[in-house]
Amino acid sequence: MFQPAESLWQLLEDWLNLLQVEFDQKSPRQSMANLSEKDNESQQAENPKTMNTTNSSNASPQQQKAVNQYSDVNCSKDKLQVSEGILKHMSLEDQDVIGATLPRICGVVQAFYITCSCHTQSEITSPRFIEFVCKHNKVLKALVQRNTTVIFDHFHFLLECPELMSQFIHIIKLQNISDDENPSEVLHIPATDEDILIINRERIFDSSCDRVLKENPDKLKKGLALKFDGEEGMGQGVVREWFDVLSKEILNPDYALFTQSADGSTFQPNSNSAINPDHLNYFRFAGQILGLCLYHKQLINVYFTRSFYKHILGIPVNYTDVASIDPDYAKNLQWILDHDIDNIGLDLTFSVETDVFGVMQEVELKPGGRKITVTEENKTEYAQLVTELRMTRAIQPQINSFLSGFHQYIPQSLIQMFDEYELELMLSGIPEIDISDWENHTEYNGYDRQ
Repeated sequence: MFQPAESLWQLLEDWLNLLQVEFDQKSPRQSMANLSEKDNESQQAENPKTMNTTNSSNASPQQQKAVNQYSDVNCSKDKLQVSEGILKHMSLEDQDVIGATLPRICGVVQAFYITCSCHTQSEITSPRFIEFVCKHNKVLKALVQRNTTVIFDHFHFLLECPELMSQFIHIIKLQNISDDENPSEVLHIPATDEDILIINRERIFDSSCDRVLKENPDKLKKGLALKFDGEEGMGQGVVREWFDVLSKEILNPDYALFTQSADGSTFQPNSNSAINPDHLNYFRFAGQILGLCLYHKQLINVYFTRSFYKHILGIPVNYTDVASIDPDYAKNLQWILDHDIDNIGLDLTFSVETDVFGVMQEVELKPGGRKITVTEENKTEYAQLVTELRMTRAIQPQINSFLSGFHQYIPQSLIQMFDEYELELMLSGIPEIDISDWENHTEYNGYDRQ
């Protein structure tokens, strides 16, 4: 199996084993220091250009120690020669091993995954590759921790295999939610004037929509060069102001895209947004803006309903989500679920009336629903279908358009590892500030707490 490439896969195994030895012989503190260094620092290290065999007599004591330890894990003589050749080109003491090997190793790992997948049934992850990931779990996690963008560049298997992604979720969540040491490069130095997004402040929504919809997403991922028409200012402050003002403008009732929820503090897609002929393009644009905010780690002062966050994540809604748009209706559903409804004369069927621009229309929850009576036996299905109608089916075109823009920057396979609470935290931060907690964690230099 895979005979023409077996030698390459064996070299990959050897290289990962060698890195494992390197991690094991370093102190935890030193290893973590290596993992947290900047990528540009690692690029200063001399990359190994060949894998020629060599004698270990010229190796440093630390290099020789690594070779000896590597030989203890039942390496053959040929493997040992390859390892010594690698060590000759890289000082394990002075150089960043992860940074120097990241591009090569990740590319070969992805090639190995593709090769294994070609010999496995579709939708089934190769047992051989799963065994490979489990065996080299520590090193692969170090590669991801060093630079999470490797997931998009090489480690596609994490996006395609939930059983493997589960082993890396805690690392990726930590990077996305609380990694302040590696802020996103939201600013971009323009090569020409055409690279600058010129936005009309007076028409910030339409002007931004025209520019963003036409731009290449890959270009905007690299950073934003933005200024307001007729103004000189550029830089981080201008970009943050743009995100802040634009995110609020998306909620402007004049565009009819979102409506306030029952609590008045969160927003939900407007089921009647079709009153605006451009509403689907605008929803796509709104998805792009929120995707850009998340990609560049820019918080917005806007909060959405839990059900909308679930739609972004691909999580099914349930009847409790109805409370955000109609608390009384949610209470009625709860009452139905909590009580025996047989023989009490509710006369409910699997159809409901909905208000469409002031006109009441009857909608079936399932084929033939007008003739199907809601009973104690099927009431749970009724509650779920009513929820899906009001929270999903009624706004499905809007959701689809929003996600088409959002996924240009944040793929579904990556965002689905979070829940609705974590997504809200990443997009908007904590809605309320705990003053007591703030006081308890403030250092007072030259001032009294009172």
